[in-house]
Amino acid sequence: MTPNPATPTISAGGPTTFCAGGSVTLTSSSATGNVWSPGGQSTQSITVSASGTYSVTVTSNGCSATSAGTTVTVNTNCDCLGVPGGTALPGTACNDGDPETINDTWTANCACAGTLPNDCLGVPGGTAQPGTACNDGLATTGNDTWNSNCQCVGQLIDCEGVAGGSAL
Repeated sequence: MTPNPATPTISAGGPTTFCAGGSVTLTSSSATGNVWSPGGQSTQSITVSASGTYSVTVTSNGCSATSAGTTVTVNTNCDCLGVPGGTALPGTACNDGDPETINDTWTANCACAGTLPNDCLGVPGGTAQPGTACNDGLATTGNDTWNSNCQCVGQLIDCEGVAGGSAL
């Protein structure tokens, strides 16, 4: 009589709950004879990025043993720091690491950005902040904006009249 193979165990190479776009590697304790479910892969390790309960069946000499299931949860409600259900949401306070800025908040694109206490024109709380529109006074440029050094710079207008165009 052939004994059943040892019941495999699954080890996770990281957290099994993570945000959309992440993944985790699951590894069987058995080096050979693995078939994963779902998916049917026959490798010792698999990388998963979808929610589900994963198990592995090991077959040896015609006998099989199946692991307990390992549940992977992919969250779609993650905050700007990648924390499921977290509070670092666009419009909430953060720290951009720049000691010269104030009122740091998460933007819609999850970038932490603050404003200068005085804007690029020296106006306290003014709107001439880096990234906002300005006029550099040059007819040869367009799409003028304040850069991070509070310089008003634009893109060259090409031969077709397109600011930042390629027909120079």
